[in-house]
Amino acid sequence: GFITTAHYTSNDTYVQVTGFFDRTKYDLLETDGGGQYDAHGNHKPVGAMCKGYPHFVNLVEPSDNRFCIRCCENEDDCNTGRSEYGCLRVVPGDY
Repeated sequence: GFITTAHYTSNDTYVQVTGFFDRTKYDLLETDGGGQYDAHGNHKPVGAMCKGYPHFVNLVEPSDNRFCIRCCENEDDCNTGRSEYGCLRVVPGDY
């Protein structure tokens, strides 16, 4: 399948899933450094959300076959606006 590993973590203020995927399943480019979706501003893409949580941050990194998403009660728990940091810094966890 597309997702090869996934690790779920939660606490009182957020839930997150971190892991790896196989970029070849969707013809994603090895040279694609990826990007970030988040609840900052008007939510990107428009209307995106984590049901039950007012904030979220999600990165997809095809060049590393890595993904991460965190859904947060508090804005401070979701490190939005830092896509250049990548998953390992924005959503630390078990990959």
